[in-house]
Amino acid sequence: MASGGMSHFPGTDRYAAPDYDFDRQLLQKLSAGRGRETAALTGEELEKSGNVELRTWITLLGAVGDARAEVICYEPSWHHGNAVVVWPL
Repeated sequence: MASGGMSHFPGTDRYAAPDYDFDRQLLQKLSAGRGRETAALTGEELEKSGNVELRTWITLLGAVGDARAEVICYEPSWHHGNAVVVWPL
């Protein structure tokens, strides 16, 4: 199990402007079984998209690798994205 907010920029002038496109593209990659590619995201890339909390997801990807994820839901709010994702192994 991993948790962590998707696109959000707390404490910055970008707080009300999450990168929903990045979130959706990332979820598509995970659904396609491209976990290793996602795990290779750099800290700079995560920071730029407001996804620094995805480091916990990346730890999980170390265990599940390229298993296809099932995205249960993705809900954008005014200041961050929320997703529920499972990896049926």
